[in-house]
Amino acid sequence: MRRFAEARRAALRSLDRFPLGAFTSHALAHVHYELGEYAEGAGFMPGWLARYGRDGGLHLHLSWHLALFHLAQGEYAEVLRLYDAEIRPAVQPDWFALFDPVSLVWRMQAFCGAAPQGLWPELGRIAAQRAAPPGMIFADLHHGMALAATGELGALDRLLESFQARAARGHAAAEVALPLMHGLLAFAQGDYAGAADRIEPIEERIYLVGGSKAQREVFHDTLLEALLRAGRFEAAERRLRERLDRRPAPRDFYRMARVQVGLGVADEARTAIDRTLAAWPASESAAELEAARRLAQSLA
Repeated sequence: MRRFAEARRAALRSLDRFPLGAFTSHALAHVHYELGEYAEGAGFMPGWLARYGRDGGLHLHLSWHLALFHLAQGEYAEVLRLYDAEIRPAVQPDWFALFDPVSLVWRMQAFCGAAPQGLWPELGRIAAQRAAPPGMIFADLHHGMALAATGELGALDRLLESFQARAARGHAAAEVALPLMHGLLAFAQGDYAGAADRIEPIEERIYLVGGSKAQREVFHDTLLEALLRAGRFEAAERRLRERLDRRPAPRDFYRMARVQVGLGVADEARTAIDRTLAAWPASESAAELEAARRLAQSLA
């Protein structure tokens, strides 16, 4: 409901009484994320997680939230360190939800053009096993993302058939998941116009698939990247202005700079990219950051 001040007060009061309240820490993580307080979130979460312990039921998910704070700040090295130490399947207990590692790796792929080498195969193997029996729509979508990224199209076809069957029975979430999954597959295959064509019509109904705003943002980010790469700058600009009015984010300023370059508005592009580079580290060498620097140089 965007009542962030109230949520913050309640969370801090709760943590004062019960410092290891995982769901309270989770609520505070969402407050920091939705307000663009990435440094504050990244400062709070490590100390809290150290006291909470790896056997806690929300350890994976809260580590994912911490990784999102670092990813928003362009700190790819720390994201990869966290992924390897706290998030990847190999360091999880016997059963865990796959959607957090999948969505984090998908974000890195969407932002950089390719995921860091070696991360998808592990996720693809597990997704192929878990996608065989249809499950929760939100989880199945992430299984499908891993299958799309690893080219496991046979297993993905079976998953799409299950979405189709559920949609035919009037399952509202499946009705959204089916075109969304087709759009995600198109994106993974480099068909950005096709991805936008499939995701844009159901964009306002994505909430039906479940998950939090932060979790569903991976789908909206994918659409934004598809629109940008397909040269649909006006459509991307409308979405970016709404997002920036709601929450200043370095990555969205970078995207706005790409929009303004596409629309031939160099002065506005320079202002936007300067805001990005002021927030992102100068020492990182991830592909997204290098692309942002090249854009800034071209506008100098």
